[in-house]
Amino acid sequence: MRASNLGGLLIDTGFAAGNLLDVTAMALAADAMIELATSAPVVLASRTGSGLVEDCTYSGAGSESRLLSHGVLSAGWLPGVEARLLLELLLRQGRSHAELSDSFEEFQH
Repeated sequence: MRASNLGGLLIDTGFAAGNLLDVTAMALAADAMIELATSAPVVLASRTGSGLVEDCTYSGAGSESRLLSHGVLSAGWLPGVEARLLLELLLRQGRSHAELSDSFEEFQH
């Protein structure tokens, strides 16, 4: 996966905690997201509409704790649509990865 034409990526997960679905697919998707997160911001959101993306439920291949420990940002309690809008706004403003991280940190508690 290349990020040359990609400003950022929002992953709207299938579970409330922020874990990916399907064991095989989640391992492949998680590896791709981790690789992409080295060159572009990747944000993990829950698509339940409410609730916080967890940060330490377990440490499996598609777990949120593994993704977050490798540079993927958490949308916190922001639903996917709102997290995508925030990501797009920050990218259009030319914000750095550190600034993106700080902005999403506001939605963690």
